[in-house]
Amino acid sequence: MGRLENSIAVITGASSGIGECVARSFAEEGATVILCARGIEKTRGVADSIIENGGKALAIACDVSSDQSVTSLKAQVSEMVGAPDIVVNNAGTYKISRFLDTSIDTYKAAIDTNYLGVVRMIKAFLPGMIDAGYGKS
Repeated sequence: MGRLENSIAVITGASSGIGECVARSFAEEGATVILCARGIEKTRGVADSIIENGGKALAIACDVSSDQSVTSLKAQVSEMVGAPDIVVNNAGTYKISRFLDTSIDTYKAAIDTNYLGVVRMIKAFLPGMIDAGYGKS
C-alpha cells in the first residue's frame, strides 16, 4: 500500500514536465490523480499511460487563466470523485524573450496563469478541502 492510497490529487499543468512527473509519482503511491491541462489530448495520453501501469487517473481539460474553466473543473471533480485531498498548482507559462521586446499583454497572460491561476484553484477547491478536514484558510 502506497503513502497516498485512497487519496485524490488534482494536478494542474499535468500534460508534461513537472506536473506529469508529480502525477506519475502520486499514482505510484496509490493516489487517484486528476490530470488537468489546456491540451487535453496530451493529458489523456499521460492518464492512459498511468492507467496502463496500474494507476488510477482521469484527464480533464482546464485553462487556469479562465474563471469558467476552473469552475467547470471543480464541478467535474466534485461529481466524479468528490473533494480532493491534494491540489498541486503546477500550471505555468513563460515566454523567453528580451525584456524590451516583450509586450505588456504577454506579461499579463503570464500573471493570469502563473499567479491568478493558483488563486482561482485555491478559491475553487479549498472550501471543500476544509469541509473534509484536509485544508486550512
